[in-house]
Amino acid sequence: LRVYISHQKTIGERERERGFIDGISSITGHVTVKSDVYSFGVVLLELITSRQPIEQGKHIVREVRTTWLKGGLQAVMAMVDPLIKDCPQSELQVILDIALRCVEEEGTFRPTMKQIAKEIEAIVMEQNCIPPISSYSCRRDAAFQYSGDGVTVTVEPK
Repeated sequence: LRVYISHQKTIGERERERGFIDGISSITGHVTVKSDVYSFGVVLLELITSRQPIEQGKHIVREVRTTWLKGGLQAVMAMVDPLIKDCPQSELQVILDIALRCVEEEGTFRPTMKQIAKEIEAIVMEQNCIPPISSYSCRRDAAFQYSGDGVTVTVEPK
């Protein structure tokens, strides 16, 4: 599947500035399924580090990859969101490995989303970390709040 972006330079630069689009896609204006994988990897790195894709001119992908190459998981632990630092390092390493494979420079070396989904599903099943369906609740009177990219939105029930 390929999507051609008609204003490739404007859109590519804007998305690349945000850090979610891989270099080739922002240059060519072509977004592929492997571009989606890259974006997913960036989101995983955001979740792991609690950092924006680009902060103070530093790209999260480059920062995590460089730190990983210099000192492995122990070095990356200094970048990990304090809220998840206590999770087992073996689990963190698996998710970090998935994220780093997703953000490989060359798209052909990235896994497919199907492969990623299978890996994550295996982790979930192995850890038995999904609560039973009966523990979920859907309240029609509850508000939902989203905040990100400097914008906060609250969706109130009718």
